[in-house]
Amino acid sequence: MINGEPVAEPLVRFAAGPTFLLIMIITCVLMALLFLGVGVFVFLFAMLIALMGVFIMAPYFWPVLAIVLLVIALMTVSDGKKD
Repeated sequence: MINGEPVAEPLVRFAAGPTFLLIMIITCVLMALLFLGVGVFVFLFAMLIALMGVFIMAPYFWPVLAIVLLVIALMTVSDGKKD
């Protein structure tokens, strides 16, 4: 059953096996990289990809980015005046 409805094709049920194996392979690779000490490089690569995504989307969503930067600026200014 998918979404509460019976599935007409029996091959759809077998999709869980390869999906589980793929997730386990990705997890094992990430654990091996963790033990080899390349976690910082993976993190920096992910941050670079996210930053590139922001730069690609910035011309289309600049009002939203301006509001986010304004909120961050206001939070940093008001944080220093606590007793």
